[in-house]
Amino acid sequence: MNQLEIRYAQIEHLLFEQAQLIDQLKCRVAQLEATVEELAKRPETTIEKIEYKFDQLKVENLNGTLSIGLNPLQAPSFDDLTVENQQITIKSNEQIKELKDYIGKRIHYHLDKEAITTIHQLEAELRCTVDDYYRQMMIDDIRNQMDIRLPYYIDLYKNRPNFDENPMKYAEEITLHMLQDIKNAYTAFLNNLPNNIQKGG
Repeated sequence: MNQLEIRYAQIEHLLFEQAQLIDQLKCRVAQLEATVEELAKRPETTIEKIEYKFDQLKVENLNGTLSIGLNPLQAPSFDDLTVENQQITIKSNEQIKELKDYIGKRIHYHLDKEAITTIHQLEAELRCTVDDYYRQMMIDDIRNQMDIRLPYYIDLYKNRPNFDENPMKYAEEITLHMLQDIKNAYTAFLNNLPNNIQKGG
């Protein structure tokens, strides 16, 4: 295989990656537009002018909750925040780190031990064959995207029930989601290879 063919394949791969990224950005924009639309439908809080005559104001008992900097429309999400009992429910960075470590190990195990076999199986299904160079290029490309992809996939699940309390509950589901998308990426790459790149092509 000459350098021109290799360069051509690399360009094809880059174009495929750009197309994937554009699709993801379109989805993200659609989600943001839906969120903005939902926020626009929420009722506005209007506070009329309040005048106090302090010489007529008598305070016998002062109690209640003081909320500083919280949007009253978002108050339900702070139900577990109470000063008296010092109960604060906050998603732990350690929990997210544990989730990232678990998924990262699973994905790297796939890339190290299973990816070549998966690609061979896809080649058989798609009736195409490529050199080890291209197989490794696919694997390396996925590996190089891990730092970006992993937070992206975790972010997709952050609004699921009880995610804040126990992110590890979704570890297997997120892992399987990523593995399926990785398999889809292999398939798309093989489907988009020009014939002259395939063995015997």
